[in-house]
Amino acid sequence: NKIATTPDKRDNYENTVYERMGYIEYYDTKELQEKASTMDSSVTVDANDTNKAIYEKYINQLGNGWTLGVFSESGQF
Repeated sequence: NKIATTPDKRDNYENTVYERMGYIEYYDTKELQEKASTMDSSVTVDANDTNKAIYEKYINQLGNGWTLGVFSESGQF
């Protein structure tokens, strides 16, 4: 599959397809950062403990079984 040249791109592609089919709700790294910045404007797309805490607080606020995933190659959320 030429679209999925790395494990992260494959995961992003699969999750995007599942979201379009209505199976899951999915935010990529940039979307998650934009949404979480409404709670804490200091959040960035960098994979670090500070951002992880902000993201976890944000998804806990969303409820409904949201989980914070980590891309296997880049370590981004």
